[in-house]
Amino acid sequence: MTALHQSQDLIAPLTALGRQTRMITLDHAEVLAMRIGPVWMSSRAPDWRGAPSLDDRTAGLRHLRRCGVRLLNLAQPDPVAARQAGYRQVMTGATLAIVPLDRPLRDNMQQKWRNRLWAGLANPITVESRNFTLPADQWLLAADRIQQRQRGYRGYPCRFLAQLALHGMTRLFLCHFAGEVIAAMLMAQHGSMASYLIGWTGPVGRRTHAHNVLMDAAMHYYQSLGLRALDLGTIDTQAAAGLARFKLGTGAQPSLTGGTWIGFGNH
Repeated sequence: MTALHQSQDLIAPLTALGRQTRMITLDHAEVLAMRIGPVWMSSRAPDWRGAPSLDDRTAGLRHLRRCGVRLLNLAQPDPVAARQAGYRQVMTGATLAIVPLDRPLRDNMQQKWRNRLWAGLANPITVESRNFTLPADQWLLAADRIQQRQRGYRGYPCRFLAQLALHGMTRLFLCHFAGEVIAAMLMAQHGSMASYLIGWTGPVGRRTHAHNVLMDAAMHYYQSLGLRALDLGTIDTQAAAGLARFKLGTGAQPSLTGGTWIGFGNH
Protein backbone atom coordinates (compact mmCIF):
# COMPACT_ATOMS: atom_id res chain seq x y z
CA MET A 1 0.00 0.00 0.00
CA THR A 2 1.40 3.35 -1.05
CA ALA A 3 0.96 6.44 1.13
CA LEU A 4 -0.26 9.69 -0.41
CA HIS A 5 3.26 11.11 -0.09
CA GLN A 6 4.60 8.33 -2.36
CA SER A 7 1.75 8.02 -4.84
CA GLN A 8 2.47 8.72 -8.50
CA ASP A 9 -0.96 10.42 -8.51
CA LEU A 10 0.73 13.21 -6.54
CA ILE A 11 3.19 14.13 -9.29
CA ALA A 12 0.72 16.17 -11.40
CA PRO A 13 -0.61 18.26 -8.44
CA LEU A 14 2.93 18.96 -7.21
CA THR A 15 4.09 19.90 -10.70
CA ALA A 16 1.14 22.32 -11.00
CA LEU A 17 2.36 23.93 -7.78
CA GLY A 18 5.80 24.43 -9.30
CA ARG A 19 7.44 21.61 -7.35
CA GLN A 20 10.11 19.56 -9.10
CA THR A 21 9.61 15.83 -8.56
CA ARG A 22 11.35 12.64 -9.61
CA MET A 23 10.79 8.90 -9.27
CA ILE A 24 13.85 6.95 -8.11
CA THR A 25 13.90 3.23 -8.85
CA LEU A 26 15.33 0.90 -6.21
CA ASP A 27 15.55 -2.89 -6.41
CA HIS A 28 12.55 -3.30 -4.09
CA ALA A 29 10.75 0.06 -4.26
CA GLU A 30 9.87 3.15 -6.27
CA VAL A 31 10.52 6.36 -4.35
CA LEU A 32 8.94 9.74 -5.07
CA ALA A 33 11.24 12.63 -4.20
CA MET A 34 10.47 16.35 -4.23
CA ARG A 35 12.83 19.29 -4.42
CA ILE A 36 12.52 21.97 -1.74
CA GLY A 37 14.99 24.75 -2.44
CA PRO A 38 18.40 23.10 -2.92
CA VAL A 39 17.35 19.90 -1.12
CA TRP A 40 15.68 16.75 -2.39
CA MET A 41 13.41 15.12 0.17
CA SER A 42 11.19 12.06 0.33
CA SER A 43 8.44 11.33 2.84
CA ARG A 44 6.97 7.98 3.96
CA ALA A 45 9.56 6.11 1.91
CA PRO A 46 10.65 3.58 0.87
CA ASP A 47 7.53 1.44 0.51
CA TRP A 48 9.42 -1.83 0.23
CA ARG A 49 8.05 -4.62 -1.96
CA GLY A 50 8.39 -8.11 -0.50
CA ALA A 51 10.80 -8.50 2.41
CA PRO A 52 14.23 -7.25 1.33
CA SER A 53 17.19 -8.14 3.51
CA LEU A 54 19.08 -5.63 5.64
CA ASP A 55 21.82 -5.51 2.99
CA ASP A 56 19.26 -4.82 0.26
CA ARG A 57 17.54 -2.10 2.31
CA THR A 58 20.89 -0.50 3.11
CA ALA A 59 21.85 -0.56 -0.57
CA GLY A 60 18.52 1.00 -1.50
CA LEU A 61 18.84 3.82 1.04
CA ARG A 62 22.46 4.40 0.00
CA HIS A 63 21.27 4.76 -3.60
CA LEU A 64 18.73 7.36 -2.47
CA ARG A 65 21.51 9.33 -0.79
CA ARG A 66 23.69 9.12 -3.90
CA CYS A 67 20.71 10.39 -5.92
CA GLY A 68 20.74 13.49 -3.74
CA VAL A 69 17.90 12.70 -1.30
CA ARG A 70 19.21 14.55 1.73
CA LEU A 71 16.02 14.61 3.82
CA LEU A 72 14.26 11.28 4.30
CA ASN A 73 11.20 10.48 6.36
CA LEU A 74 11.25 6.69 6.68
CA ALA A 75 8.01 4.80 6.13
CA GLN A 76 8.98 2.24 8.78
CA PRO A 77 11.62 2.13 11.53
CA ASP A 78 14.89 0.92 9.98
CA PRO A 79 17.69 2.61 11.96
CA VAL A 80 20.46 0.12 11.18
CA ALA A 81 19.98 0.32 7.42
CA ALA A 82 19.62 4.12 7.53
CA ARG A 83 22.83 4.59 9.52
CA GLN A 84 24.77 2.16 7.35
CA ALA A 85 23.54 4.08 4.29
CA GLY A 86 24.96 7.34 5.64
CA TYR A 87 21.88 8.97 7.17
CA ARG A 88 21.66 10.47 10.66
CA GLN A 89 18.39 10.76 12.56
CA VAL A 90 17.12 14.23 13.47
CA MET A 91 13.53 13.48 14.49
CA THR A 92 11.76 10.48 15.99
CA GLY A 93 8.96 8.68 14.18
CA ALA A 94 5.26 9.42 14.38
CA THR A 95 2.43 6.96 14.95
CA LEU A 96 -0.20 6.68 12.21
CA ALA A 97 -3.73 5.28 12.35
CA ILE A 98 -4.40 2.97 9.39
CA VAL A 99 -7.85 1.41 8.89
CA PRO A 100 -7.74 -1.93 7.03
CA LEU A 101 -10.63 -2.09 4.57
CA ASP A 102 -10.40 -5.81 3.79
CA ARG A 103 -12.62 -6.91 6.71
CA PRO A 104 -16.04 -6.22 8.26
CA LEU A 105 -15.60 -2.63 9.37
CA ARG A 106 -18.12 -2.28 12.18
CA ASP A 107 -16.99 -5.53 13.81
CA ASN A 108 -13.57 -3.98 14.40
CA MET A 109 -14.75 -0.66 15.86
CA GLN A 110 -14.29 -0.10 19.59
CA GLN A 111 -17.56 -0.51 21.50
CA LYS A 112 -17.86 3.12 22.66
CA TRP A 113 -17.14 4.36 19.13
CA ARG A 114 -19.74 2.01 17.68
CA ASN A 115 -22.29 3.10 20.27
CA ARG A 116 -21.79 6.73 19.23
CA LEU A 117 -22.24 5.67 15.62
CA TRP A 118 -25.58 3.98 16.42
CA ALA A 119 -26.65 7.10 18.35
CA GLY A 120 -25.69 9.28 15.41
CA LEU A 121 -27.53 7.10 12.90
CA ALA A 122 -30.65 7.36 15.08
CA ASN A 123 -30.73 11.12 14.50
CA PRO A 124 -32.58 12.66 11.51
CA ILE A 125 -29.36 13.44 9.67
CA THR A 126 -28.46 12.65 6.08
CA VAL A 127 -25.07 11.92 4.51
CA GLU A 128 -23.93 13.30 1.16
CA SER A 129 -20.86 12.08 -0.71
CA ARG A 130 -19.58 13.92 -3.79
CA ASN A 131 -16.54 15.39 -5.48
CA PHE A 132 -14.92 18.34 -3.72
CA THR A 133 -15.07 21.41 -5.97
CA LEU A 134 -13.81 24.96 -5.79
CA PRO A 135 -14.87 27.68 -5.27
CA ALA A 136 -18.16 26.09 -4.09
CA ASP A 137 -16.50 24.26 -1.20
CA GLN A 138 -14.02 26.99 -0.26
CA TRP A 139 -15.87 27.40 3.05
CA LEU A 140 -14.39 24.13 4.31
CA LEU A 141 -10.83 25.31 3.70
CA ALA A 142 -11.62 28.56 5.52
CA ALA A 143 -13.15 26.64 8.44
CA ASP A 144 -10.07 24.42 8.62
CA ARG A 145 -7.75 27.43 8.76
CA ILE A 146 -9.73 28.74 11.73
CA GLN A 147 -9.49 25.33 13.42
CA GLN A 148 -5.73 25.25 12.88
CA ARG A 149 -5.29 28.63 14.58
CA GLN A 150 -7.60 27.73 17.46
CA ARG A 151 -6.09 24.31 18.14
CA GLY A 152 -2.47 25.09 17.30
CA TYR A 153 -1.75 22.61 14.56
CA ARG A 154 -0.73 22.79 10.91
CA GLY A 155 -2.69 21.01 8.19
CA TYR A 156 -2.26 20.68 4.46
CA PRO A 157 -1.87 24.01 2.60
CA CYS A 158 -5.01 25.19 0.82
CA ARG A 159 -3.17 25.43 -2.52
CA PHE A 160 -2.17 21.79 -2.23
CA LEU A 161 -5.73 20.67 -1.43
CA ALA A 162 -7.04 22.74 -4.33
CA GLN A 163 -4.67 20.95 -6.72
CA LEU A 164 -5.73 17.54 -5.41
CA ALA A 165 -9.32 18.56 -6.15
CA LEU A 166 -8.47 19.84 -9.64
CA HIS A 167 -6.80 16.51 -10.41
CA GLY A 168 -9.83 14.51 -9.30
CA MET A 169 -8.32 12.95 -6.19
CA THR A 170 -10.66 14.31 -3.49
CA ARG A 171 -14.04 13.28 -2.10
CA LEU A 172 -16.23 15.33 0.23
CA PHE A 173 -18.50 13.72 2.83
CA LEU A 174 -21.17 15.96 4.39
CA CYS A 175 -23.73 15.54 7.17
CA HIS A 176 -26.98 17.54 6.88
CA PHE A 177 -29.44 18.29 9.68
CA ALA A 178 -32.55 20.46 9.21
CA GLY A 179 -31.19 21.71 5.90
CA GLU A 180 -27.81 22.75 7.32
CA VAL A 181 -24.34 21.22 6.98
CA ILE A 182 -23.30 20.16 10.47
CA ALA A 183 -20.10 18.22 9.71
CA ALA A 184 -17.72 17.54 6.83
CA MET A 185 -14.77 15.34 5.95
CA LEU A 186 -12.40 15.63 3.01
CA MET A 187 -10.53 12.56 1.76
CA ALA A 188 -8.12 11.82 -1.08
CA GLN A 189 -7.89 8.59 -3.07
CA HIS A 190 -4.50 7.41 -4.34
CA GLY A 191 -3.93 3.96 -5.74
CA SER A 192 -5.24 1.27 -3.39
CA MET A 193 -5.47 3.68 -0.44
CA ALA A 194 -7.34 6.77 0.68
CA SER A 195 -6.18 9.46 3.12
CA TYR A 196 -8.04 11.70 5.57
CA LEU A 197 -7.29 15.36 4.85
CA ILE A 198 -9.73 17.60 6.77
CA GLY A 199 -12.45 17.11 9.35
CA TRP A 200 -14.84 19.80 10.58
CA THR A 201 -17.90 19.67 12.80
CA GLY A 202 -20.10 22.33 14.40
CA PRO A 203 -21.99 22.25 17.73
CA VAL A 204 -24.97 20.33 16.28
CA GLY A 205 -22.60 17.89 14.63
CA ARG A 206 -20.88 17.19 17.94
CA ARG A 207 -24.21 16.63 19.73
CA THR A 208 -25.42 14.23 17.03
CA HIS A 209 -22.13 12.31 16.64
CA ALA A 210 -22.03 13.34 13.00
CA HIS A 211 -18.29 12.72 12.70
CA ASN A 212 -18.77 9.05 13.57
CA VAL A 213 -21.48 8.82 10.93
CA LEU A 214 -19.30 10.48 8.30
CA MET A 215 -16.26 8.34 9.06
CA ASP A 216 -18.36 5.19 8.85
CA ALA A 217 -19.75 6.36 5.50
CA ALA A 218 -16.27 7.15 4.14
CA MET A 219 -14.85 3.80 5.26
CA HIS A 220 -17.67 1.90 3.58
CA TYR A 221 -17.44 4.04 0.44
CA TYR A 222 -13.75 3.28 -0.08
CA GLN A 223 -14.25 -0.36 0.84
CA SER A 224 -16.91 -0.58 -1.88
CA LEU A 225 -14.29 0.65 -4.39
CA GLY A 226 -11.96 -2.19 -3.44
CA LEU A 227 -9.38 -0.05 -1.66
CA ARG A 228 -7.16 -1.76 0.88
CA ALA A 229 -6.74 0.87 3.60
CA LEU A 230 -7.69 4.34 4.84
CA ASP A 231 -4.88 6.45 6.30
CA LEU A 232 -6.21 8.66 9.10
CA GLY A 233 -2.87 10.40 9.67
CA THR A 234 -0.91 10.82 12.88
CA ILE A 235 -2.13 10.17 16.38
CA ASP A 236 -0.83 11.93 19.49
CA THR A 237 -2.21 10.49 22.71
CA GLN A 238 -0.83 13.39 24.78
CA ALA A 239 -1.30 16.61 22.79
CA ALA A 240 -4.50 15.46 21.04
CA ALA A 241 -5.84 12.59 23.11
CA GLY A 242 -9.48 13.02 22.04
CA LEU A 243 -8.64 12.92 18.34
CA ALA A 244 -6.36 9.92 18.89
CA ARG A 245 -9.20 8.04 20.62
CA PHE A 246 -11.56 8.91 17.77
CA LYS A 247 -9.17 7.61 15.12
CA LEU A 248 -8.29 4.42 16.99
CA GLY A 249 -11.95 3.81 17.82
CA THR A 250 -12.64 3.23 14.12
CA GLY A 251 -10.68 -0.01 14.31
CA ALA A 252 -7.53 1.63 12.95
CA GLN A 253 -4.22 -0.06 13.61
CA PRO A 254 -1.28 2.01 14.95
CA SER A 255 1.67 2.09 12.55
CA LEU A 256 5.01 3.63 13.52
CA THR A 257 7.06 5.56 10.96
CA GLY A 258 10.84 5.59 11.02
CA GLY A 259 11.48 9.24 11.79
CA THR A 260 13.33 11.92 9.83
CA TRP A 261 16.91 11.42 8.69
CA ILE A 262 19.52 13.64 7.00
CA GLY A 263 22.11 12.25 4.58
CA PHE A 264 25.48 13.80 3.92
CA GLY A 265 27.84 13.21 1.03
CA ASN A 266 27.39 11.11 -2.10
CA HIS A 267 29.36 7.99 -1.27
